[in-house]
Amino acid sequence: AYLKSKKDKKNHKAVAEKETKKSHINLFFISLGIRSLGIWAVLSFLPLYATDYIGLKPEISAWIISAYFIGVLLGALISSRILDKKQPLVLILSSTILTTLLLLAITFIVHPIPIFLVIGILGSLDGIFFPSLNTWLTFICPVDQQGKIFGILFFAEGVSATIAPTLYGWIADQFSLIWAYRIAAIPLFISFILFLVLHFLEIKHDKTYKAKLSLSL
Repeated sequence: AYLKSKKDKKNHKAVAEKETKKSHINLFFISLGIRSLGIWAVLSFLPLYATDYIGLKPEISAWIISAYFIGVLLGALISSRILDKKQPLVLILSSTILTTLLLLAITFIVHPIPIFLVIGILGSLDGIFFPSLNTWLTFICPVDQQGKIFGILFFAEGVSATIAPTLYGWIADQFSLIWAYRIAAIPLFISFILFLVLHFLEIKHDKTYKAKLSLSL
């Protein structure tokens, strides 16, 4: 009876741990989907924004996309250095709030060089965000479910990438492209709040787990 009771308690703890991780992953996907609604607005209209609002020639405005991807490469290099020293979720939080602020900053800049610099920094933040995202999911997901989880990840990204151009294109037609960019900062900020909630939930879960572990010793 004692062994059965001990086994039941162990099974109950395993089920509770699994449910906690599942809820954290679900919140993560919701946060990611909302964030993607904002970031895809940036990528969808960058050349148009550079041409119509900054006054660049079409050839030069196309380089702005190159500036973004150069930033992504640099960000990926930076993330490879700092991911082992920092928690992935902290990097996700940092990159998301900085992306939100820079997206708003873009709408107040009218000179080409600062725009290129800001877009490059945005790219580097994405270069930090996605490796951090993959690392966090790898840590929290059971090995036998990682294929399914990453499939859902790309599905969520795909849905947001499909919706964002149509949504912000309509906003740009109704108001202006500048306002489309400013409104795109809203889902980015909401996702930051949700990631922050997730971060505190993880801290609380870790403290509870350590407390239970110390009591069992």
